[in-house]
Amino acid sequence: DRAASDEERAAIVAAVTEDARVANVHQLRTRMAGQALMVQMHVDLDPDLSLKAAHDIILDAEKRVLKVFPHADILIHADPRGAAEPHGGAFTPPRPTAPESTAPDAPVARSGPWS
Repeated sequence: DRAASDEERAAIVAAVTEDARVANVHQLRTRMAGQALMVQMHVDLDPDLSLKAAHDIILDAEKRVLKVFPHADILIHADPRGAAEPHGGAFTPPRPTAPESTAPDAPVARSGPWS
């Protein structure tokens, strides 16, 4: 496995942001697995859009990426513009947990490579 090149990542962002309704791309993660390009990202959309409208914008963005990278496996997460916050495993800062003696079932923060 390896990350996509800077040029490939720029092409992904360019394809997604070709639609002016996509305000921003962040938390872009890529990796090549054989011939497949795995792509995950968050995009900022108007918070007043309906779920259907947001879905349609993301579906169109996926199609544009697939024109450039036909073997891509793409996951796009929509965030309301101006209210995005880090989340989703590797991008989530670890949560403080209580000492084991008082909270043995406290959640454990995960970290590690994208899988």
